Amino acid sequence: MKLFTSLIIFLMQRFLKEEDRVALRTQHRQEKNRRVADRITAVLLSDKGWSSSNC
Repeated sequence: MKLFTSLIIFLMQRFLKEEDRVALRTQHRQEKNRRVADRITAVLLSDKGWSSSNC
């Protein structure tokens, strides 16, 4: 099952453009509100193929 999950993640296409990822990473570093920073982290991880079931 783990191999199947890994294969699905590998085949998933990213939905953010590189410039969007860079902008989000920059905003994440500068964000003082941790709640907003956590949401940015969730978007970036989702773009990499992570989901709440991976945690």
